[in-house]
This record gives sequence, structure tokens and C-alpha cells, in this order.
Amino acid sequence: MKVLAIGPYLGNWEEEILTFRPYARWLAEAVEWDKIYLSTHVNRLFLYDFVPEENIIPVFQQFSRDEENQKGYIHNKITKKDFQLILRTFKEKILEVENCNRKDIEIHHLSYSKNTPPYSIYNKIFEEIPNITVEIPKKHENKIIFIPAKQEKLEKLAYINNWLKSCYNDDVIIVGSGDTWFSKENVILNKIDYFENGWKYLIQYIMKSKGVICPMCYWTSIANLQNKPVFSWGLNPGQYREGGIYNFGSNKVSVIPADDDTSPDIIIQNMGRFISEVQGICRGKKSKRSQKDSSN
Repeated sequence: MKVLAIGPYLGNWEEEILTFRPYARWLAEAVEWDKIYLSTHVNRLFLYDFVPEENIIPVFQQFSRDEENQKGYIHNKITKKDFQLILRTFKEKILEVENCNRKDIEIHHLSYSKNTPPYSIYNKIFEEIPNITVEIPKKHENKIIFIPAKQEKLEKLAYINNWLKSCYNDDVIIVGSGDTWFSKENVILNKIDYFENGWKYLIQYIMKSKGVICPMCYWTSIANLQNKPVFSWGLNPGQYREGGIYNFGSNKVSVIPADDDTSPDIIIQNMGRFISEVQGICRGKKSKRSQKDSSN
């Protein structure tokens, strides 16, 4: 018997989406195995529909709750020596279940290093995040999602947020994780089950939205991965456009180059065109549905 074991993963959400998950998916294709196991954060198990649910072993919950210390591939409070103990525990749990020897278990994990060394795009398989089971309020469906990620300065995002409120107040809602601004307005951070289901809510809000607005970052990649319309601004927009490594075949992305000196008015001007376009698409779909219903 050959057992493929992937993990443990203790790092942040960004690198789980952009590195660990696609690397694990590639390993599942590239390595021959009879059984497959994976270890990651307890509240992100839903990302791995290619591994049997009973074969996903979560890391200790306190590491998952402490999002602030999840940096790159690692957890700041876990030393390399401690990681080796966690790795050994992962292997022991597999041995408790499977009738195999230690040598039958082939373990692959990301480099446990603060440097976050890159992994080749050829050693990754990106796939859409599977259907999410959590529900969101009906009043929050079919809205524009604004994710004020901290990759952009607070002052610029505040200016943009005020403009969105004044022009589209009823049609825009703020969502995000702990690394976003405007926490009091964030409809997800204040949920009582944020730890258990926060990441699921984020994906569900994106999937149920008209479109996504965010500074250029991994949220742009996620919107592309889920094939949802997205508007972003920042450096290196080419990697999100057609042919870019984080485009994933999406034709619904609108990205513009911007830096610290770019006026928020320029961003808003392009953002307004994006919003008009996605609202027009949604109105067109509603009209077609209404015509179809009336003909029936």
C-alpha cells in the first residue's frame, strides 16, 4: 500500500489558495497512491473535495483561530522544531487508521520557511472552489461586493467607500476577512460563527454577487477562479488579464494599473463603468427570465 500525505499546512488563507491547495491538487494527480490524506486548518477543509472527508486531518484549532500569526506558509508561533512534531503527529494519526508501515507513507508539505519560496506554476492545478453549503441572507444576494483589502491605503479606500455609499448605497456591501479595513461595516466579520464558517461565507458572497470590487490582490485571483466579474487596481495587472497566471480563463476581469500616486478619482471613473456594465448584465438576465416566465 502507498499512502500520499499532504501537509500539514499552518499558513494563511492567501497562500492556501494560491499555493498549498493547487500544489496538493497537483500531487493528487502526479503521485501514484492507494490512499490520500491531507492536513490543514479546521475551518478550511471544504477546499479539498478531491480528498475523502474522513481523510482530512485538521491541525490544532488554536493555530486556525490565530489568523494574525498565519504568515505565508507558516505560523509565527510555531518553530521549525515544533513543526516537525506536528508532522510526526500527522503521520502517527495515519498509522492508527491504515494497515501500513511508516515507509509506505509519502509525505509532501510546503517549505516551512519565513521566506515563502515560490512553487512552479507547473506544480499546481487550480480549480474552482466547490459549492458552499452555508446560506447568506436573501437581501445580500445579487449585490456588488466591496473587499477593502489592506493591500491598499486606508485613506484611498475610505474615499472610494464614501463614493460607493453616495452612489450605490443599497447595491454595495462590504465583506472580507481580518486583513480588510472597515470591520464595523463588514457583514461577515461580525457573524457569531465567523471562525467556523467565515471563509465559506466569503466564497458564498462572491458567488451570489453581481461582481467584486477590491484592490489588486489574491481576492482578484479568487474572483477569477470562481469566474465572477471583478474590478481591481494596482501593480502588475497583466497577471490577472487573459493569459496571466492568475486569470484562470476568466473573461470577466477588469483591472487597471495604479500605484500610491494614482488619484482615487481615476480609479472611481473606471469603477463606475464596471458597475454600470455588471448591473446592465444582471438587468438583462432578469428581463430574459421575465419574458420566459410570461411565455410559459
